[in-house]
Amino acid sequence: MANSSRDNVRWAAWGSAIAVSATLLFAGFVHQPRPSLDTVFSCAEFQARVGLLDEARVGLMDVLERDPDHQHAHLLMGWITMEDGAFGAALRHYMAGESAVRASASPELIGDWTLTTAELKLYTGDFSGAERAADSLIALAHRPAAALLIRAFSRLGVGDDTDFRQDLRRAHLTNPTDPFFRARREFLAAQVPWATAFTIDPERGFRP
Repeated sequence: MANSSRDNVRWAAWGSAIAVSATLLFAGFVHQPRPSLDTVFSCAEFQARVGLLDEARVGLMDVLERDPDHQHAHLLMGWITMEDGAFGAALRHYMAGESAVRASASPELIGDWTLTTAELKLYTGDFSGAERAADSLIALAHRPAAALLIRAFSRLGVGDDTDFRQDLRRAHLTNPTDPFFRARREFLAAQVPWATAFTIDPERGFRP
């Protein structure tokens, strides 16, 4: 009986140990440490690149909740938000990431960022801001045809019809093959009420 009692105690102890180990193992799988910001951002960046925008948005929201000043997350969120058509929110994200763009010292990156913010300012009705950004692009000699087109519609937005027509014509003469024309001409006309009567045809040029 003594041996049987000891065996029972031993089996009970082993059973308890196994149960505790299983519980801890399960808890380890369920309660994983929260991934680092860099890990979450890298995952969101990859998801955005392959077109999984909803998934990327969730990751970026997590990053920005934990670090509201994460500038690269703001820039990527700005692009995703712009794709959604939420131009005001997109502009705020792009502006929040400005320091990271400037710190890159890349003329191409700065030019692309300036072009995007100019376009967003135009879409949100900040015509003076869009014109200033377009002037900066022209000074940078970055996508001058697109810059002239944005400046044209910005001037139209404040009622300057003469300069609008001049810039529109100059934009087409500068580079009629700039993809900005084909991708934006109808959209711009729809976004800016004053411009509904004007388009730019890549083949035929400026026409009212």
